[in-house]
Amino acid sequence: MRSHISKTLALSTALLSFLCASPLLAEGGCGAPEFANQKQDAATVERLENAFTAAFLKGDTDFEKCLLLPNYSEVSRSGKWRELSSELESTARNQGKNLSVPEMPKVDVLMHGDVAVAHGLFTFTAPDGKSQSTRFSDVYVWKENAWHVLYSQQTPADKD
Repeated sequence: MRSHISKTLALSTALLSFLCASPLLAEGGCGAPEFANQKQDAATVERLENAFTAAFLKGDTDFEKCLLLPNYSEVSRSGKWRELSSELESTARNQGKNLSVPEMPKVDVLMHGDVAVAHGLFTFTAPDGKSQSTRFSDVYVWKENAWHVLYSQQTPADKD
């Protein structure tokens, strides 16, 4: 009987430890390969930045919930202030649309301690068929051994 209680206790403790040590895995998208093996380096931020773009286009709100901090905010291309809820709503509208980016934009990363800024130029075809360009910046914060986005800004960079 004592052996059975010990085994049950050991199993329960192991399960509880796993669940407490892995809170992000329970949220769905946090098990994505892009979240694995993060380092405090530019290569990891570049990988996450490309995955952030892909998640938006695929409508993957689970991924964004893992990547974006609860107090995330952004200034959109049109100049509007948006918070996490509006970002998730915009992303959700892309579910099932099979949007694609012909080529991921080149991302440059500036690093300083626990902060990284990913920035670049994104060119896309607007619904009217015209090509448009946007300069973007995403501010990443190293928190609990992972990168998370705190702030984004998009600025029109059209040639007109």
